[in-house]
Order: sequence, then C-alpha cells, then structure tokens
Amino acid sequence: MHENLFEQVVRILSDQTGITVDRITMSSRLGTDLRLDGDDVHDVLSQLESNYVLSSNDFPFDEYFNPENDLWGIQRLFGRRKDSRDVKHLTVAQIVSSVEAKRWVLP
Repeated sequence: MHENLFEQVVRILSDQTGITVDRITMSSRLGTDLRLDGDDVHDVLSQLESNYVLSSNDFPFDEYFNPENDLWGIQRLFGRRKDSRDVKHLTVAQIVSSVEAKRWVLP
C-alpha cells in the first residue's frame, strides 16, 4: 500500500508542478526541490484533503512556507516573512507518512 500511496501523492505533485513523476522522490522537498510556495502549496494541500483524511487546517503552513503574495520581499523586510533558512522543509515522505497515519506527522 505504501508504494501505491507514494505514486498517488507523486501524481498530485506532478500535476501541480509540471515536474515529471520520475523526478519526484520520497526525499523531494516541496519548497526547495519542487519550487512550491504560497497558493501552489494551498492547492496541493486542498487536493490531499479531497483525496485523503488530512485537514489543511491542521497543517502549520507558516512554519513550512511563505505566502505567495509577498511582492519584492516586503514581508521579510518588516519581519513577517521567514528567510528560506528559517523555514522547515516538507518532504514527499512526510506527506506519504501523514496520509498513511490520517493526520499530519511532522517533526
């Protein structure tokens, strides 16, 4: 079942990013490797919520991603946007584990 879930999650990510499924691995990080942030992440979380028993309301979005609507880094300038070094990384493996557990399993 684990492999099937992995394939399903990868398909969702591939559809959202345009990255081919063979380039998405368990260790792929959504922000760094797949270049997802802001509204794109919300779209992925909504798709996961539709397909599995995961609530996007339970996901600590601000710990992992910055909002997409930050023009010219204004939020970072005023201390509201995290520097990329301060943001945690969400991996495909964490998503698959969370889908299996039917709740967000995050460090």
